[in-house]
Amino acid sequence: MTVSIMNTKKSFCDRFHENPHLEDSLNREYVYEKIRSYGFTEIGDLITFLQIICNTDLDISELLYFRAKIGLCLRHHDDSTDYFIPLREFACELDCLINLKQKH
Repeated sequence: MTVSIMNTKKSFCDRFHENPHLEDSLNREYVYEKIRSYGFTEIGDLITFLQIICNTDLDISELLYFRAKIGLCLRHHDDSTDYFIPLREFACELDCLINLKQKH
């Protein structure tokens, strides 16, 4: 069975194009809520980074770090089950936001 990373919910990129102020909603709390249920070492590193290093608003370097660590986590642990769909979707959200921030 093939697992799709997309579902019926609108992606962050779709929502951003409808409301450009959503970029501001991707903050430290939002990231924490997206990753907290995954107990992998890479995610633990991100949670520590969020708690110790990050301000409430995140800059491009922090988003790039999150995306790299989430990519690493998915490469090491993703077994194509539904469990990883939210993490894959979040990686796509980060890709979109990073792309948008690099254009500004």
